[in-house]
Amino acid sequence: SKSNFSLPLKSAASILLAIGAIRFPSILARIIMGGVTTLGTLLSLMYLSRSFQQYVVSMFQPAVMKGLHKDIREIKKELLKGMKGSVLDFGCGDGLYIRDIANAKDVTSVMSLEPNANLHENIRITAEKYGVTTEIYPKFSSQLLAERGEELFDFVIIGNVLCEVPNQESVLDDVYRLLKPEGIVYFVEHVACVAGSETRQFQDMINPLWKTVSGGCNCNRETLKEIWKKKWQLFAWEVKTSGPWFINRIHLGLAMKPKVGTEARL
Repeated sequence: SKSNFSLPLKSAASILLAIGAIRFPSILARIIMGGVTTLGTLLSLMYLSRSFQQYVVSMFQPAVMKGLHKDIREIKKELLKGMKGSVLDFGCGDGLYIRDIANAKDVTSVMSLEPNANLHENIRITAEKYGVTTEIYPKFSSQLLAERGEELFDFVIIGNVLCEVPNQESVLDDVYRLLKPEGIVYFVEHVACVAGSETRQFQDMINPLWKTVSGGCNCNRETLKEIWKKKWQLFAWEVKTSGPWFINRIHLGLAMKPKVGTEARL
């Protein structure tokens, strides 16, 4: 509940107000002090509980994701045209893709996999709004495999999830096993900028702090390379969005799990 976090939030606010009241002799000193204060406040989040991080993410992530998806609306619509059968919305957040699922006429069942319980009520509200019946699965993909087995889904949606999972290779292995032969994965991920560029250097520098304050998101992952390691039949595009300059490089596309014996690349 919100009250669990009231003390650290009030304490942080009190410290910031006290520092802000001090008169410093120059603009430079104020800038330096402001930077130190901001950095110290953000670093202190490393000591807060995982549940607090999930609470913060549930407050801000939906708005950020909605902004990103406005920029890719048309290409996303085109790529999701073929969605059908049993659908897994993998790490579904607050249910951003439920509207797209509702527009797909050949979908027979939906599972919304989301371990962050703070987002479950939003998923229910959105599903009810668009008339979608979905099972909310509150655990991780490895647990889903252990409990229900392999080759369960015809279509998997992965929308800005691989940036924050602890191990991309392991999660992609899980997704591959959960897909039926000829099943399709739709993916969209913000990714690392070109190696050696100034933006990439900034991403590498800021990532430890960014990961802490964003609930586990990494801004410098080369996700498409990880996806490519599996024997998918892969189609991918790169776009630039209007989002923050260090996370506005986007890779999105479709990956199909081939039938056994037909694993040649397209």
